Amino acid sequence: MKPGAMDKCSQGLESRHALLQVTGMTCSNCSFAVERAMKQLKCVERCQVDLINGKASVQYRPSLHHGQFTAADLCAEVESIGFDASVLQDLRSSQMRSARATLNLRAEGKGAGKGEVTRELHCMEGILDVTEDCGELAINYDPYRCGARKIVSDLRSLGFEVELV
Repeated sequence: MKPGAMDKCSQGLESRHALLQVTGMTCSNCSFAVERAMKQLKCVERCQVDLINGKASVQYRPSLHHGQFTAADLCAEVESIGFDASVLQDLRSSQMRSARATLNLRAEGKGAGKGEVTRELHCMEGILDVTEDCGELAINYDPYRCGARKIVSDLRSLGFEVELV
């Protein structure tokens, strides 16, 4: 959480999680711009943008400073920087259940055994399960805890060659 965020937002109010559909992002710079715009909002505690699936997961505290802050206000901020956004879900933290998204890819490493990619994936935060079929991986993950871009980036940083399918 950013320093002073609790001072600026309504203390004692439960945080909320919004899942936004963001369209118009074509590259990592686009997704970084959305993350940066969200994180500059005083009531946003956390934001993670999934470029591949076009989604933004935002944890925020509604502010009563200038009226009720809503997920629609998050969309307005995204739209102010040139992308389209709509609310897919907006829940109080206590209502939130684990969400599920799937990423399909091929990953190979030099000298890596058949199950090494799967083992590495299971060590990553937010990975729910991994299945392999004919060399293709179906990775089920919680988009509130990680994103497709982070999964791909982490695999590449471990030395795996990654191809989306």
